[in-house]
Amino acid sequence: MTQICRPTRGSRASKFVDRQRPDRVRNVDKLVGVAEMALMLGVTRQRVQQLTKRPDFPAPAQRFIMGNAWRLVDFSDWAKANGRKLRNI
Repeated sequence: MTQICRPTRGSRASKFVDRQRPDRVRNVDKLVGVAEMALMLGVTRQRVQQLTKRPDFPAPAQRFIMGNAWRLVDFSDWAKANGRKLRNI
């Protein structure tokens, strides 16, 4: 059985835990990948790959072996600036 570790009072991680809702985390950027962006834009993953190559597209916040991840706020700002509506997923 896996144990869930809760941050202790005064630990570095404790500042991210909402004491009212310990299941929620605050002050952490939400990241999205190509699949999530495709769903939000209503396009294919291949089209999102093309869009990420545009010079005005935000840089990835993190690079993983499986692919890049972008901050949701950066992606949303880019979509809004380019007249694209996003679907909630």
